Amino acid sequence: MAGVQVSDVSRSFGAHKALDEVSIDFADGGFYALLGPSGSGKTTLLRQIAGFDFPDSGRISIGGESVERVPVEKRRIQLDDPIKAVGDYQVPIRLLGDVTASLTVSVAAE
Repeated sequence: MAGVQVSDVSRSFGAHKALDEVSIDFADGGFYALLGPSGSGKTTLLRQIAGFDFPDSGRISIGGESVERVPVEKRRIQLDDPIKAVGDYQVPIRLLGDVTASLTVSVAAE
């Protein structure tokens, strides 16, 4: 996977500003986590990077190529199934939805 650069990306839904000039670089081969409370824009940012949604302003580049207006099916990226590792378990994120970390760990431990 090529490095991903997000520069001054903003996205609003009506009066709610989900992303406000967000900038972050993901180096090739790095391991990253987006942490924050519910509604802080984590999923919105990932949807912008993947191409499922487009930012109102700003730039997203993958491997130096500007992709902020390229739909997901035309991007040269691989999207794996969303699996979250919890201890020795792999828990599909889509089954747990929007829950706390402690609940996620307790479900995986059962």
